[in-house]
Amino acid sequence: MGQGDRIGVQVVRSVELVVAELAVLKCGAVYLPWYPHDHLAMMLEQASVTVVVDSTGMADVPFGGTVVRYPGGPACEDGPAYGNDPRVAATHKPVRSADSDRDDALVVFTSGTTGEPKAVVLSHVALLRLFDGAWIPVGPRDVVAQTAHACFDLASVETWLALTSGVPLVVVALPVLLAPDLLAVTIARERITVMAISTALFHEIAAVDPAAFAGVRSLMAGLPSPTGPPS
Repeated sequence: MGQGDRIGVQVVRSVELVVAELAVLKCGAVYLPWYPHDHLAMMLEQASVTVVVDSTGMADVPFGGTVVRYPGGPACEDGPAYGNDPRVAATHKPVRSADSDRDDALVVFTSGTTGEPKAVVLSHVALLRLFDGAWIPVGPRDVVAQTAHACFDLASVETWLALTSGVPLVVVALPVLLAPDLLAVTIARERITVMAISTALFHEIAAVDPAAFAGVRSLMAGLPSPTGPPS
């Protein structure tokens, strides 16, 4: 894994996913976050991926490159409501590549609603500009929730907003996100102050427990479903 290499990170939303993505960037390489297997072969080819770090089991996906098995931990997409420590320590800021902050950082794909999904490459400087003069102000006492499906660009916003601001990132398990009582407990326990969820989920949770978001200072709604794209 070296400067500019394209690395697929087939690790579902979890602390281990964040660690793997950070490791790719620290090597100066470019990561492609986890996508469902349905279109994965096409995406790996279009993004010129040469290595895949995998914890999902992609033996049925045609791929001519190198697959590195990554054991990871409980998957936050379908794992237990409370697994191991869901926090990622905020010790990495800012994220920059080895030679230039204009080097590529990650590859994401369009939704494909008007045809075949297409790869979009983002540079380090493009990511950093999202948070310079932050459109989501984050202070030293904030804690950011990571709720988006890994293949959505919002997941990158959540991850690097926290880590480039020097504040903790809490990966919220899907069973917790879909259960108002568990979510309220998690927000209070982890002292989450910044998070984003879909409008439908917000209304569902607010109808059951209006106080669930009591500790959240900045809440963004109107986003894609946390369960990800349809298979």
